[in-house]
Amino acid sequence: LTLTLTLTLTLTLTLTLTLTLTLTITITITITITITITVTITITITITITLTLAK
Repeated sequence: LTLTLTLTLTLTLTLTLTLTLTLTITITITITITITITVTITITITITITLTLAK
């Protein structure tokens, strides 16, 4: 008798950083700088367990 157990774990981490810089020079000039950084980390863990039982 052989039993095979497979476990798959998937972890997804998403980090989003948004930086907004607003520079106002005098009254007429407005400069807006937007920086968006997105980091996606995917971790996949696969565990395979095989059990063999003698009859």
